[in-house]
Amino acid sequence: MNYSKKIVYFFFVYIAFYLQNILIAPILTRGLGVDAYGVWSQIRVSIELLVPVCLLSLPVAFSRFSAGLKDKKEIATNYFTIQIFIICMASIVCLSFFFISDFVAENFIKTTLDVSPVVAFASLLIPIRSLCSFSTDYFRTFLHEKIFSLFMGIQSVGLVVVAYILTNSGYTLYYIIGSMIVIQLCSFIATQTIIFTKIGWAKPDLKLLPSFFSFCLPLFPVSILHWVISLSDRYVIGFFNSVTDVATYSLCYMLSMVIAFFYAPFYTILSPKLTSLWEAKQDDALQKILYFSNKVPFLISIPSIIGLGILSPEILKLTTRVDLVDAYILTPIICTGYLFFYVGCYYREVFILVKKTQYSTRGYMISAATNIVGNIALVPLIGIIGAALVTMLTFFVLMLYFMKVSRRFYYIDLRWDFLWKSIWASTVMGGSVFLLKISLFDYINLITLILLGFFGALIYFVCLLLFSGINRQDLEVIKNLVS
Repeated sequence: MNYSKKIVYFFFVYIAFYLQNILIAPILTRGLGVDAYGVWSQIRVSIELLVPVCLLSLPVAFSRFSAGLKDKKEIATNYFTIQIFIICMASIVCLSFFFISDFVAENFIKTTLDVSPVVAFASLLIPIRSLCSFSTDYFRTFLHEKIFSLFMGIQSVGLVVVAYILTNSGYTLYYIIGSMIVIQLCSFIATQTIIFTKIGWAKPDLKLLPSFFSFCLPLFPVSILHWVISLSDRYVIGFFNSVTDVATYSLCYMLSMVIAFFYAPFYTILSPKLTSLWEAKQDDALQKILYFSNKVPFLISIPSIIGLGILSPEILKLTTRVDLVDAYILTPIICTGYLFFYVGCYYREVFILVKKTQYSTRGYMISAATNIVGNIALVPLIGIIGAALVTMLTFFVLMLYFMKVSRRFYYIDLRWDFLWKSIWASTVMGGSVFLLKISLFDYINLITLILLGFFGALIYFVCLLLFSGINRQDLEVIKNLVS
């Protein structure tokens, strides 16, 4: 199966993942209230911080050192060596978080709800989520897109279905966290069983860890710094403001992650694919993959930013029953920031290929410092809008750093000839959708929002064709994706 068709499988995975984030918001806000969604957001932020601490970027090392291997015993040795270390690390982190759960609940979740037991219970997610993440990542490394897609989809859909049933039955957030633990545990057992049948068992070789760590430890701070950049703003907002503001910001942030939805299917298998091309010295194919993997999601992202800026308040009101006027400003700002981030990720791949991962860490350190200082300065002054502006600035700084420094080792030509054509087509689309939205203001519902989306997409792609933003080669690529 070729590269473009593999992306289709990952595309459906991220539909499920994005829908999970979209649907969990109305399920919790309608069933348990806005504050409960804010508590859920803060717990999720904590888990997203601690899981990378358990993994120490070792899955990246496994992918880099194992993707080109044919010997099953070598692969198994690498896999189980890393897994045993993750088990030990995750156990330590889980116990540590359990003992500080009261501190987290009292200082960063300002609500009248009794959330300390929920936060303590959520500590069990740390080891289970870490092991599940590593075992699932095995299938991404070896491009087993069907199995990877299946388990990622089960986790996403399973959580939404169970959360819906539990909230409708009157159960609290405590039980929803418990269901998430069960789903992750079942997924880990299933993936571990499949992996064992594919590569068998091999005794862990702790002598391999130094070589793994020499590659991945420079990347470990990246995981923490990425958390600082993309998630710590929830902690800052929670410290200075109420949990309701955390929920409001999280809802807009969740909607803005549509950019990740467009880029993630391409980026998920990009690193293993580039590694194999780099080792085979296929420079032309490598450049083509990079160009294609950036252009397609970029052409979709630009109109999405403008469209969400126009329609996001109505989308959130219909799905969560919460009226968020700030969404007009928050959503497009955060979307733009994430567009900068994903473009920068293509240039960051150079550091992995040439094994100069310390430069990734330096870039994240610069942008994390920008994020922390910016949030502490702006959130007390202008609230959650300040947090959104800092997010955009942070990712812009990160992108510029990766673009500049990566050129020292390898020049990536993403060919930005389509940029202005996409912006012009998006502007025409945005104006058309805005005028039509005004004329239908009294009739805005789910059906009209869907129709507005289809109308905007049609206007955009017609304009893009007229401006020659899509050429024959691009159409062939799209044809290969859907055929």
